[in-house]
Amino acid sequence: MDELGMIVSLLDEEPSAHGERDGRRRLVAATAAATAAGTDASRDRRRRASIRPRFALFGSRFALFGGFGLAGAAAAVAGAVLLSSGTTPRAPDPSGSAGSRLMLAAAESAERQPVRSHGRYWAVMEQRGGRLAEAGKEYDFVRQTGSYDAGPGKQAWYTSRMVSKRYLRPTGMKGARSAHLDSFAWSKTLLAPGSLFQTPVAATSRPGSAPPQVDLRTLPSGAAALRSALVRLIPEDWGNAKVNTTSWLFTNAKLILSGPVGPGTRGAVYRLLAQDPSLKSLGTVKDALGRTGTAFALRADADPTGRDFQGQIIIDTRTGRLLATQDVLLRPRGVWADRKAGDIVNYDAVLSYGWTDGVPDYPSPKTS
Repeated sequence: MDELGMIVSLLDEEPSAHGERDGRRRLVAATAAATAAGTDASRDRRRRASIRPRFALFGSRFALFGGFGLAGAAAAVAGAVLLSSGTTPRAPDPSGSAGSRLMLAAAESAERQPVRSHGRYWAVMEQRGGRLAEAGKEYDFVRQTGSYDAGPGKQAWYTSRMVSKRYLRPTGMKGARSAHLDSFAWSKTLLAPGSLFQTPVAATSRPGSAPPQVDLRTLPSGAAALRSALVRLIPEDWGNAKVNTTSWLFTNAKLILSGPVGPGTRGAVYRLLAQDPSLKSLGTVKDALGRTGTAFALRADADPTGRDFQGQIIIDTRTGRLLATQDVLLRPRGVWADRKAGDIVNYDAVLSYGWTDGVPDYPSPKTS
């Protein structure tokens, strides 16, 4: 597989304080595909209406704590519960001009990238970390996954393994135990054809009003054309909240930017984000894997459901690659009382994406 996640140094800007809440909490989506054995197998490409991200875990009911990095996983598993706590008073925002300028730099870098040679599958490798509750016990965990998709109506595979799982304490959350979350060996699951790399399922308060999903490969290049396409995809009332195209893009940045789209579409995503006055740069940071990139967030007032986290996307502006999305803790309390402000409590790091001709020969996952 080509193009592992870049580890580079960027820009000489100093990082600003993570001084405001920006945790996006609109739990939107749950689509997916199951194996013949009935395994719930959903991808993390389903997102909430504002701040992100997102991912798939297979198996029975369990509970996930947090926000940007983990909401998609909670949506993808029947009965999963996403916990968050309270709201945080708004702090002064850094100037948005730097955010726009740096995002445009990322757009130009992305548009200069060559069109990728074709293969049988578009493959995305990721690493996710966060906190979950399972059978009355609370854990910190790290998990690696792979998504392999041959295109609409064709084979789709999901691979996964646990990297670490550390017991913390008893909890009142009673998520059912899952063998998938105890397996430290790679496994793979066959998904429904074409179930990956689709736009998220819309959660709207008006039954039957959600627009259909669209394959990411059909998204146009060019900011104006992409905006028009997104307007048709986003319901006026998504999860009882008004959502504009740029907040939707921020939420679903990883889905599109690591997906099977061309350089022009990636550049268009960045250009639309750069037009949003609520976008701000937080300067140069390191993601959970230690890779250097520029962090971006949306102002708290861009989302009516702000919490105790700030949702961030981390971009290598020199190459136009999205490195990760993450939740940074602003107010330690509740399930996060043992952490400190500024900690990355949930993350979803893109390790690589590109074309490949095969799927690793892993066994099917254990079901008990």
